[in-house]
Amino acid sequence: MPAYQIEFNKLMQDAINNYKTKNKITITTKEIHNNIQHRLHQKLIIDYIASLNFREMDNYQIARITKYCRNFIKADIIEDLKAILKAIQEARISLLIPLPDTPQEISTEISNQLPFALPIQKRSQTKGIVNTL
Repeated sequence: MPAYQIEFNKLMQDAINNYKTKNKITITTKEIHNNIQHRLHQKLIIDYIASLNFREMDNYQIARITKYCRNFIKADIIEDLKAILKAIQEARISLLIPLPDTPQEISTEISNQLPFALPIQKRSQTKGIVNTL
C-alpha cells in the first residue's frame, strides 16, 4: 500500500475514533462514515490549496487545480471552464495595486526590490520586468 494511502487511512481512523469518543458511541453508520470521509477530503484539499503559491501559476493552471479539488471533494462539477477562468482573472485583477503614473512615484521599498533600473532602457528586458512587477 502506498505511503499516502496509509497516512489517509490513519487520519480517517483517528477521525472516526474522535467522533466515537466525543459522541460516546461504539459503532458508526455508513452515513456517518461517509460524512467523516467527506470532511477529511475537504480538510486535505484546504491544506493543499493553502500550501500553493498561486502567484507563480497562470490562470489555466489555477483552473485545472480548482477543477481537481472540486472533483476530489465531490462538489458539483463546473462544466464551463471559461467561467472558472473569468473568476480567476477577476480575482487577480482585484488584488492588483494601481501603478503610479511616473517611475519617480514608485516607493523606494519597491524600487530596492527590483533587479533592474527604471525607466526601462532595453526593450528586450520588458517581458521580464513586467513579470517581476
